[in-house]
Amino acid sequence: MTDLLACFDLFERSAVRIETLPAYDVPAEADSLRAFARGLPLPERSARTSPWLARIAQTTAAGKTWSRTRVVGRPLTAYERYQLGYGYPGSAGAGEVIRIADRSAHPELAALGGDFWLFDGDTASPFAALMSYGQGGAYLGSEVTSDPGVIARCRQQAALAARCAVPPDRPASGWARSYSGSACSRACPGHGSRRRWASASPPSAGSSGATRFRRWRRSPRGPTRPGRERKGGYWCWRWPSRPSTR
Repeated sequence: MTDLLACFDLFERSAVRIETLPAYDVPAEADSLRAFARGLPLPERSARTSPWLARIAQTTAAGKTWSRTRVVGRPLTAYERYQLGYGYPGSAGAGEVIRIADRSAHPELAALGGDFWLFDGDTASPFAALMSYGQGGAYLGSEVTSDPGVIARCRQQAALAARCAVPPDRPASGWARSYSGSACSRACPGHGSRRRWASASPPSAGSSGATRFRRWRRSPRGPTRPGRERKGGYWCWRWPSRPSTR
């Protein structure tokens, strides 16, 4: 069949991504990964600035669906924190559905065979791209196939990952408080070191697909209702911190 890039133009209904590695070696992310680790300002990542996110936004508006399940462990790796804090909010803002699956809570996830894309998996003409990676998560290539046996396995593994996954912003999941680092695609003045990610709404007509974020605010009086403020064109959701137990 064709190569992976062509698959994103060929699928008609759905694109499902399963990610299982602790880290990926993506040269284009090197600068933002270092900036995130140091808490430095990060460039805007939205459908307005990223061709990839623009593709997701445009195809979502046309009726196609994108979803991604990220399989992680605890504690999160530095790269997983980067994805949760900077990569995934922009993707969610463009329309991709993000879910997180915890290996430590779901041992059955060990049955996952590796990374793949499953296209049109709920149609009569599905196809998949099986991803290959080298040491450190360097991308080596992919094998695109419509083999019935491979498709059946990808469907089963995608369903397994989906059963074990939760949205990153669900309060009970704990993922919103599982990382530290810069949480905004533009530096928001006054942000503390404890931040909370919230899934963004799909971009509306005339918008730039700007993502929205929550953050914790220290308060000696304990929890109060969150406020909202706009910083540099982005909504920042302000949450109080719980009183320290230390």
